[in-house]
Amino acid sequence: MNDAADFHALRKISVRKNILPQIKINATFNKPVYEENSAVGLQLALRAKNGDVLPNGAFEVSWWRQGKRLETISKKADQQGKVSLLFQPQDTIAGSLIKVRATQGGQQTTLNLPLPYQKAATIQFHTFPEGGYLVTGIKSKLAFMAVEAGGGPVAVAGTLQEDGKPLLSFKSGHAGMGSLNFVPKENKSYTIKLTEPRNATYEIRDIRTKGITLRLTENSKESLVFTITKSPSIKQQQIYLRAQTRGRIYSMAKGILKDSLQIRLPRQEFPQGIAEVTLFDETLRPLAERLVYVNLDKKLYIEAKLDKDTYGTRAKATLKVKVTDEKGQPVPAHLGLSVYDKLYRNKEDDKNILIHYYLSSQLKGRLYDLAYYFEPQNEGREKSLNLLLLTQGWRRYVWQASSLPAVAAKQVIYNNTPGAIEGLRAKELQAGNLFAMLFSPENEKYKSLIPLDPAGRFTVKSQDLASTGGGYVYIRSMVPENTRLRIDIQDPFTAIEAIRKRKRMSYPVKYTEEKEEVPAFNMSRGVRLGEVLIKGRGEAAFRDKYMGSLDSLAKLNLTTDYVCLTSIILNCPCHPGSRRKPVEGKEYTVLRDNGYKFLPNGRIAFWDFYRINYKYPKLTEEELLRRNNMGRVKGYYAYKEFYQPNYEDQNEQSASLPDFRNTLIWEPSLITDKNGEATISFFCSDLPLLFTGHIEGVSGEGLLGSTRFELSVKEAKK
Repeated sequence: MNDAADFHALRKISVRKNILPQIKINATFNKPVYEENSAVGLQLALRAKNGDVLPNGAFEVSWWRQGKRLETISKKADQQGKVSLLFQPQDTIAGSLIKVRATQGGQQTTLNLPLPYQKAATIQFHTFPEGGYLVTGIKSKLAFMAVEAGGGPVAVAGTLQEDGKPLLSFKSGHAGMGSLNFVPKENKSYTIKLTEPRNATYEIRDIRTKGITLRLTENSKESLVFTITKSPSIKQQQIYLRAQTRGRIYSMAKGILKDSLQIRLPRQEFPQGIAEVTLFDETLRPLAERLVYVNLDKKLYIEAKLDKDTYGTRAKATLKVKVTDEKGQPVPAHLGLSVYDKLYRNKEDDKNILIHYYLSSQLKGRLYDLAYYFEPQNEGREKSLNLLLLTQGWRRYVWQASSLPAVAAKQVIYNNTPGAIEGLRAKELQAGNLFAMLFSPENEKYKSLIPLDPAGRFTVKSQDLASTGGGYVYIRSMVPENTRLRIDIQDPFTAIEAIRKRKRMSYPVKYTEEKEEVPAFNMSRGVRLGEVLIKGRGEAAFRDKYMGSLDSLAKLNLTTDYVCLTSIILNCPCHPGSRRKPVEGKEYTVLRDNGYKFLPNGRIAFWDFYRINYKYPKLTEEELLRRNNMGRVKGYYAYKEFYQPNYEDQNEQSASLPDFRNTLIWEPSLITDKNGEATISFFCSDLPLLFTGHIEGVSGEGLLGSTRFELSVKEAKK
């Protein structure tokens, strides 16, 4: 073939390739990830490189796992070049691969699709009958909650089945919670069958054949309506319904229960919070109880308004606060204010005064997103709050002798600190006029006498603890010095510290377990040590100066050692009258009587000697206090002012030191006037960040409130 013929042949091949479009496969899974035994849906489309539709293509799709082909589906595309496939594996799908081969107009292309897989999380599904029990023949509400192993909520859907047949379907709402109403029948079995996020079955147990049920049928602004129903086999009787909030009874009703009885409780007088509604029988034995949240809107409404939208670094910000009640009337209130770097706001533990006092202190388990229930823009919050109380506030009464042990409540934090002087004789206590003297070495002017009661007890008041400025308060018994007593003080800080160690700490940055990183530096001339133990040669000194002085006096009184006139011999027998005390750590000669012995030079020696570094006896702080009939307790700061710069002052404005404050202001005592208003100013730092402001507090009537706002700081223009 000559050159011309070769050229024309190559030209024909090139033209043919340009005329025949190259094909590609577009593939989409019906889920972003799959768990074990999930059905896998796949949508395929055949397209030209330029995006044109290629109809009537042929697809061959195969399922592979660990190098073995498990299934193959062949299917022809429609006029749009599309095809839908569904695989239903009966085994694990981990490590699966889907291979696609498409053919159209003599052209062929392939595509390998690793299956997006994640290991199925363990779902914990719990049911909670309203009032405590389900009773056959009585309409009841069954609440449920689904969480994963870590305690986070899981959205679920499924059916309630009666003897294996679907009775009604359900779907969870907020935070994996929901409820369903049905009438349990005698001699029937009931199960929950979940279909989402995956198939699972849970049995409903402990359905009683007779009993009395309590059900909330209405929760309006005016009243709470409860329906009480009994089984036909239970006799007619008088019942009582009690509603209380935080230990105070706000409503009590009674009635004759024949078959079913409806009781309406007015709720206008209830404060905001959880009401415990308890049903009693005619003998005042509690039968059922449930929690109801009342007056969600009865709180402080706090409005925070800044004078600017954006501030420069070191600029002055002015904040106006207005507080009203649910009727819009101004309220004097005691508030706390903080403005800090938004980075440090932990949304997973976003507690405030409302959440703590109204919810978390009365509910069980891990509580999720409690702020949701107090934000008015969430339309379903009241229904979700009712479900929260039906699940994590669920309780039932089980009366047994073993369940009623005498448990003494242990108070941890006291307004005052109790103590007692032990070792006093009864006749001394009966004589009266016995005192303990309280004093503070940090505040020499502060002294007071504390009277002892007939049991030798006394109380250190909070103002006594505050007198030290953070140091120790000492208590001395006013009895003869030769009387050895023990002063016992119940230090609240010890109890608080013990509780703190058991508490889980929450930090703004979510913890993730990571491998240890070795610092990046040159090790060519060094050796990396796995562990280094540093020891000091000096003796540990008392941190408290007063304890140091007691220690010095005790050392002098405890030792009878002396130094002779030569200052080198300790307890010299030739100078027994010397009153010079040895010096701590100094070397002395100690003579030892060994009887007589002959020396090499023919002389007779009666004394031997050796050298020592002298040390006084060591006493612990507890021993020192005991020797002096004393006790002590740690004081605290009653008030400490938070530092705030004033950049209107020219000296501070021109200061060369940078201002890296992450907290712009902390004001724990912001009090509004009779109009519910207060104004406060503060200065921004040198950090151009977005800050979060948090205000919360309480009114004189006990209403609580909380709000947040944001403050934007940008680099000041020079």
